[in-house]
Amino acid sequence: MSNLRGLNDSVIDRSGGVYFTEPYGSDVLNPNGRGFYLAPEGQQQKGKTLTILMDQVAFPNGITLSPGEDVLYVSDYKKIASCTFRFLRPER
Repeated sequence: MSNLRGLNDSVIDRSGGVYFTEPYGSDVLNPNGRGFYLAPEGQQQKGKTLTILMDQVAFPNGITLSPGEDVLYVSDYKKIASCTFRFLRPER
């Protein structure tokens, strides 16, 4: 995994896991924005602390979880102004 380039929005789940976006340097012509999940301490898989949930997003900006924390919503602001990606959270 390459280095992080500039973090933007984040949301923390009930167990302490952190979801966040990285739109820095990304746009419609160069869609390299990403979304990540960082598991809480003690729940990280051996040798794996950070999970890429999505990549090649034009500009991931805005992130939240559903009330039941079973769906992750991420807005792709630059590609389609209110388009939302839905992801199931990683297994714990």
